[in-house]
Amino acid sequence: MFSREEGLRRWFLLPLVLTVVSFLLTSSTICTRQFALAGGTCCSDYGTCDGRCDIYKPCACTCHACAMRPDLYDACHSSYAQNWGNAARIAGFPVNANPNEGDIVVFQPGVYGASSLGHVAYVEDVNAGKFSISERGYISDPCNIYDGRQLLDVVPGIEFIHRKNSDPHLILNSAVNISPNPSDAGETVNISFAVKNIGDSTLHMDEIFVRSTFPNQQPDGDWKAWAVPVDIPAGKQRNFTASAPTWEGEPDTFTSYHGNWKIKEIIYFDTNRDWYSLDLNGHSLPSFQTNKPRVRIIADRTGVVVNSKWTKITFPYQMEGSGNDLVYLFANICSEKGSDTAHLDIKQPTFSHVWMRVEEDGGGWHGKEDICYLAVSQSATYFNVRGAENIKQPDPGQWHWVSYNWNPDHNYPMAANVSTEIGGDNVHLDLNTEVNGFWVRLEEDLHEDGSHGLERVDWINWRGSPPSGVRSGQLSAVTHEWRSNTWTNAFADPPVVIARITSENGPDCALTDLKEVGRKGFNVRVEECLPCGSCAHWIGERIAWMAVNPGVLEW
Repeated sequence: MFSREEGLRRWFLLPLVLTVVSFLLTSSTICTRQFALAGGTCCSDYGTCDGRCDIYKPCACTCHACAMRPDLYDACHSSYAQNWGNAARIAGFPVNANPNEGDIVVFQPGVYGASSLGHVAYVEDVNAGKFSISERGYISDPCNIYDGRQLLDVVPGIEFIHRKNSDPHLILNSAVNISPNPSDAGETVNISFAVKNIGDSTLHMDEIFVRSTFPNQQPDGDWKAWAVPVDIPAGKQRNFTASAPTWEGEPDTFTSYHGNWKIKEIIYFDTNRDWYSLDLNGHSLPSFQTNKPRVRIIADRTGVVVNSKWTKITFPYQMEGSGNDLVYLFANICSEKGSDTAHLDIKQPTFSHVWMRVEEDGGGWHGKEDICYLAVSQSATYFNVRGAENIKQPDPGQWHWVSYNWNPDHNYPMAANVSTEIGGDNVHLDLNTEVNGFWVRLEEDLHEDGSHGLERVDWINWRGSPPSGVRSGQLSAVTHEWRSNTWTNAFADPPVVIARITSENGPDCALTDLKEVGRKGFNVRVEECLPCGSCAHWIGERIAWMAVNPGVLEW
């Protein structure tokens, strides 16, 4: 038995193999499809093929048709081409206007340039209702087999002579259903349909394939789904579900294979390794749609687009999840272009997007900033020390304790932020980390009354990062003066950097500022929310940071 890949190679290599075999055949060989395709001279001389085709002139269209379908000899040998359909019908052959591979197509005079006696040819392939032929007697090359007429439309004056049903013969006996449709690129697609054997003997099927073109004109060949082997007795129907992922390979190749897929044909081969196209029996072959793949962790930069108005930031890929699953979102300004104190507000992170704005601590307009962000789905396997807390701040002096779901051996760097922005007051998050967890509170930047309503706080520990170049660390004693942090090895691109104060040593409201986040490092400082001549933040703070190249960190 061959594997399905070997079977496909064998299918496409069959003409080459048969060409070699033809040198071993004698002139007494019966005119078969294989012999004619292999270059046999069935009709080039009188007296060949045991006399079965020798009544036809060597350059006649009927010569090639007889060579390819010697089963029609008795029915058609005394008829002109235009009469082959009626002669075959009288002899019990199915004749209609539905093309199948292996048929003889009959052209009435004038159709596609047929002569006054009509024309016949052999159907080599059928694709989406169009048919391709091989023939003799074509005007530009009458004495050789010509296969240059491809994908012809079925028009009035054309009919097709099928094989008799004494042999196994499969027809499509239902619509072709596809699920899920649409699907995500890389997801397994199931294509279900029913076939019926309208022949008089059992078909021993080895495999059945559904072939489709790739979307976006991908050049790498055809996609195929396949179903398991089965015997189909005469007159019986069998239901199939052919399954395959919409692309096999590394997940990053999925991005090239989303779009519209068109099913080209359904083919099968029997235990003798002979290939056949499924008779569509009047049914059409559908298309199906794939979306961009869903991802579990993505890091990105927005570009300089977010100002003091709420801005919708759409993720490059849909995040994995459904229903009430969470998307944890961590973000900060990483350009610090404005001169005024400001922080980032986040609200409504979803599977596809999040809303952001730059809010000045004293109120007012703020220019556009570049935002670094990290989105993590609830199903992510990396960064597995993470969570979301619902926190209300009735008293400005109250701190809330959050324990990690593991026992670390030291104080790992982490980050947290408000991800809902439900309240109307200007607010940010204060953090003070320890080995086993952290203290957190909501601090209003303007110190109006210090109390704040319920907000969702997303938090994450940089332990358990994915193996994709994530770097993290902590800087100590950072003050209001800009401080440079550089890396020994530069990133390939300007990275995404998430940084937070995790010590909250001073009594004043303070934030982390980042700027010049580039391939070799970044600059950071602690900025007090209400700057003035005497409000410099002299008390050194601990800054925890994470940096990674933009992109998908986990599919």
